Amino acid sequence: MDLPVIERALCNEIWGGTCKEVVLYPVFTCPNGHSAKAVRHQRQPKVVVGWDGESAEVDIGALVRTVLSPFVSENLIGKLLEQVEIDQDLAQELSKAPNLPLERFSDCLKYKKVPVRALEMLVDEMLRLFQSAPKTSWLSGYSRHEVPTSLWGPISEVELEMIVGPVPSSAHDANLEKLTDLSGDPVFHHSLITEICSRSLPRNVAEKALIQFSKSKDVDDWDLEESKELIAETYGD
Repeated sequence: MDLPVIERALCNEIWGGTCKEVVLYPVFTCPNGHSAKAVRHQRQPKVVVGWDGESAEVDIGALVRTVLSPFVSENLIGKLLEQVEIDQDLAQELSKAPNLPLERFSDCLKYKKVPVRALEMLVDEMLRLFQSAPKTSWLSGYSRHEVPTSLWGPISEVELEMIVGPVPSSAHDANLEKLTDLSGDPVFHHSLITEICSRSLPRNVAEKALIQFSKSKDVDDWDLEESKELIAETYGD
């Protein structure tokens, strides 16, 4: 569900900096001169975007500030990003956006950045993610809220992609067991086993995660051995 349009905010929430003047929708012009025009004149990196056959430069600093604002709706962020080419630096910033559109999660995962929004997803958002971007719906398992088993079944049956770590320490215990169904990059597997052991979940959960780790692509023998030792230390030989 989209957030309502914000009617007023502090200048620094819209334009950055420290100014605490109240600015109003829709242009948020500040009496101290902090406005869209002022921001455009600042020396900031630019990105080139295409629109209806035309191209133009967009101030990446202003774009990032807008996207990171908790007052900017998911729909508006989606429109702002429609024609912007996402690189590694921008993906890192986007991953911090509290209202990043669910269908743009893949832009962050491409560069192994986990969107922070995934860590707080409620069940209705998990359902929306599965419907709008099923290949990244595994991120529901990173939420601090439990993924219903009835939803995880369909998720685990999809051809998933870009499963990366680290698994967050805030992830729900029940979700860790569900994540052992997946095969991802070595950081995913190693961090998953670390979380399972740190919470002393049942040994069979850790062993299932280890089996998946041994099957993963680009498995690092040293990392795999370290995970074996961690399981032995946690549960005994």
